[in-house]
Amino acid sequence: MKLFIDNVEIKTVADKIIIQGSMGLVSRTCLFSYVYDFSDENYKKYKVKINSDILIQDDYGENVFRGIVVSIKSDKENKLLNIKAQDMLYPLITSKVTGRFKGEFIKVINNFFSKFEIVKDIKAILALKVNIISLGTLTVLDIISAVLSKIHGANFKIYLDANSKLKIFLPLIQSPNENLIIGENVFQASFSAEANENTAYIKALGNKNVVSGSTVRLINNDDGQKGDFIVCFDKHTYGNTYTMELELKERKLSL
Repeated sequence: MKLFIDNVEIKTVADKIIIQGSMGLVSRTCLFSYVYDFSDENYKKYKVKINSDILIQDDYGENVFRGIVVSIKSDKENKLLNIKAQDMLYPLITSKVTGRFKGEFIKVINNFFSKFEIVKDIKAILALKVNIISLGTLTVLDIISAVLSKIHGANFKIYLDANSKLKIFLPLIQSPNENLIIGENVFQASFSAEANENTAYIKALGNKNVVSGSTVRLINNDDGQKGDFIVCFDKHTYGNTYTMELELKERKLSL
């Protein structure tokens, strides 16, 4: 695992890196700490500031997370900096815009995404004509969501992957994109039911493609049981081993 802040590799990461998200929040969060000796001149290259660029790569050099720093807490007693970062959707959520946005959807969103090097893979709507007016009440994400809802209705989840590719999950209609097998890649699982809704909490070996909004299939080889679930919350932990914790809700086939 490699961590870069403003293109400088940080080689003093403490313990672990956590990347997490939920169905209710578009932007994903990254939490980590690293050793920083405030009195040592050699540590100046590890300096961090709000809006610093964050890039995390796995052991194979593949991007895991890209984003910006939104919170810095100094722990001088333990010589640590505790960092919270959000992915590149964060500025689109927090920035309100004023104006009229008219034309093909691809041209409208290019105005917002160009500096983030976004690659769009929502091909069905790129040529859709839009005409949206914001009086300073809409965020960039509001504008994007308004267009997407014309195609997908209310049941979609926007997600930005580690390579800044804008993705859409359709959890109510898409087939599960990952099999999670209890006793194999799943090493802990608990289930509950309330008001006719089945939920699950599992710990499993990590897969960066399993994030909030995606769908998974839980399989129990002991009794042949299987079920399809929507990921409501995910927490990926990069440390000595790469694991994930997932909160799941059963996907009703009738939907």
